[in-house]
Amino acid sequence: MPIRYEGQKTYELKVAGFTRQLPILPVTDGLWIAAFISYTDIELLNACAQELVERLKNYDFDTIVTVEAKAIPLAYKIAEIMRTKDFVIVRKDVKAYMQDPIVDVGQSITTAGEQKYVIDGNDRGKIEGKRIAIVDDVVSTGGTVEALKRVIEKLGGNIVCIAAVLKEESPYNEPLEYLEELPIFTR
Repeated sequence: MPIRYEGQKTYELKVAGFTRQLPILPVTDGLWIAAFISYTDIELLNACAQELVERLKNYDFDTIVTVEAKAIPLAYKIAEIMRTKDFVIVRKDVKAYMQDPIVDVGQSITTAGEQKYVIDGNDRGKIEGKRIAIVDDVVSTGGTVEALKRVIEKLGGNIVCIAAVLKEESPYNEPLEYLEELPIFTR
C-alpha cells in the first residue's frame, strides 16, 4: 500500500545491515519515490552485493546482465565475488563502437517516454544459449526487466533469475530475489 506523501523529505531505509536516509523525489504529478542511489555508497553497495550473492548461489547461471547506469557497480561486484560469471551491460543507446547491436524499447518509472535497451553484438556469445541472471538496483513496475527479457530472448538467452536490492511497491509480481521493499508515495 503506498504511503501518503505529506511533504516528507526523506525515507529511512534499512538494508544489508545499514540504515540510510533516502531523499523523496517527485516522479510524476502525484507520485514520489525514495531515491536509492547506491553506486556512490561503496560500503552499502558491497554489503548488498554480498547478500545478493548468497541468494544467487541457489541458481545455476552463466552470465549476469544488468542495465546502465546505477546497477553497473552492483552487478560488477556480484560478478567479481562469484568469479566465474560473465557480465554484460545493456546500454540505453546505440554507441559507435557497437557491432550489430540488438535493440528493444521499454518504459521505466524514472524515465519519461520510451527507453532504448541495447546489447552490443560483441556480447552475443555471452548470452546465446546461456543461463542468465538479471541484476538491477531497484525493480518497480517491471518495465526495465520486461525490456531486458525481450532483448535477452532475442539472442536466445534463458533467464533463470532476476535479482535486485530493492523491490519498489508496485504491481510487479514476477519471481524476484530482493533484499527489502521500498514504498512509493502518493497524494
